[in-house]
Amino acid sequence: MGEDFKMVLYHAINTYQILNCMLHALMFHADEKRIIFLPSFIKRNIPQYSELKSLGFFNDIILFNYSKYNGKDEEYIYNNLDGDIDEALYPYVVLDFSEIYLGAAHYYLSVYLISHNISFSIMEDGAGLLSRHKLLEETIRNQHVLNVTLLEKNKLFDLSNSCIKKKICITSVQEDGFDDPLMENFNVIQSLAILEMDWKKKILYFWKCPKPIKCNENSVLLLTQNFANLNQLSFSSQILIYQILKDFFIRNSGLIIKPHPNDLMYYEKLFPNAVVIKEKFPS
Repeated sequence: MGEDFKMVLYHAINTYQILNCMLHALMFHADEKRIIFLPSFIKRNIPQYSELKSLGFFNDIILFNYSKYNGKDEEYIYNNLDGDIDEALYPYVVLDFSEIYLGAAHYYLSVYLISHNISFSIMEDGAGLLSRHKLLEETIRNQHVLNVTLLEKNKLFDLSNSCIKKKICITSVQEDGFDDPLMENFNVIQSLAILEMDWKKKILYFWKCPKPIKCNENSVLLLTQNFANLNQLSFSSQILIYQILKDFFIRNSGLIIKPHPNDLMYYEKLFPNAVVIKEKFPS
């Protein structure tokens, strides 16, 4: 393969990571072939995922069935991972890619790369989470889906594995005093601001963003977290949190609720006078 022909591989599992990948690919690899590796459950969460290709953000999309590995032991994962990922990547091979960027480095594509001693960069799972990896680790443990022993062995909770060459994040929102020689600033908000208008329109179209909402001057916009879905709180505890928030802090203001894309709470019934944004897009 000629030196002038370069391909880059991105990996993401949630809306924030996908948006980061879209913007990063446009800003740093616009003249290269861009491939994005997504979990097959993206069909359910983001049914319009194929438009990532038709709108020009990526040249190809690869889907991978991570659910096959849910709850499996280390031996099963290692015995199946190489063959499954090689098959998913076909007609590409992993050595074709000049750069690899992983959102959700705790998913098993990273284990595959580490087992082959292939360097890659990671993208933080949410704004500020690079310095707060304990929060992510706790969530993963509570979900009982991924093999935490395998992740620990590969140093994928604290992201100290030697195959990781860059840690892409928003440096300004990390914990005070946090420093990592590998971190590299990439601010998704600033990147959106300077993006060409045609691409901005395509991003709004891809995420099916609603038109501007009319609201009272003193309205409050509430961005929710999917605590129950992450097993961080019970369903009833999540309800109670937002009921208390509304009763004590948003008494006399109009309320607009933008649920987290994976938040399944029935906010229309809890707060019948609120405006609930139905479309799923990264805040």
